[in-house]
Amino acid sequence: MGRTLVDSVSFYKRTFVNTLSPVFDADPKQLGDLFTASSGKSLHSQIVAAAQIGKKEIQDTKKLEQKFWENLGDFTPLVLPGAKEFLIKLKEKGLKVAVWSGTRDDVLKKTIEHVSFSPFIDFSIGNRQGSDVFVKGPKLFEVIADHFGLITTELAKTCLVIGDGSGDIEAGKRIGARVGGFGNNNKNDTHLSGADFVFQTYQELLAKFPQVEG
Repeated sequence: MGRTLVDSVSFYKRTFVNTLSPVFDADPKQLGDLFTASSGKSLHSQIVAAAQIGKKEIQDTKKLEQKFWENLGDFTPLVLPGAKEFLIKLKEKGLKVAVWSGTRDDVLKKTIEHVSFSPFIDFSIGNRQGSDVFVKGPKLFEVIADHFGLITTELAKTCLVIGDGSGDIEAGKRIGARVGGFGNNNKNDTHLSGADFVFQTYQELLAKFPQVEG
């Protein structure tokens, strides 16, 4: 949800750099570039990669993940123009909306409530702290499918995964779903090259959803 419905990336990126730069004695710009390039991937894997920039090694990232969330604190994400109207249109079509996120589950739910999106989102789930398995991809998809009373293969055939980062695209492809990459009017969208299609506006994306009858 970092840049598909709301823009929280700037807050996350700044916190990532400020938290890890002194720990790994790593160049802040390199850390920032890493965070941008790995958008949508697990915080665990991002921290492991950050340690490598500082020529360090780390396996258990739980303490640093906790420090990241503490440093992030409370913030007000910017709702992207047209996002609420887009969600309303999806509900008018009779579609179910699920959010999976690299954000920790409790932080994700708080963000959804804070921006008043709760009425439009049927289910949400975030990454599990310290895990590189219970993250966006097959594991979280199992939880989503179970919530809707479906098997994963059935849901994968009927759902559309959307995201704005390489991690989002990879996660969608791992579960065998159709994937749309949100360029968000950013012409430099090579990081979305693995998507089935790339869209620049919510209006473009709405045309990809069928009307659900009954």
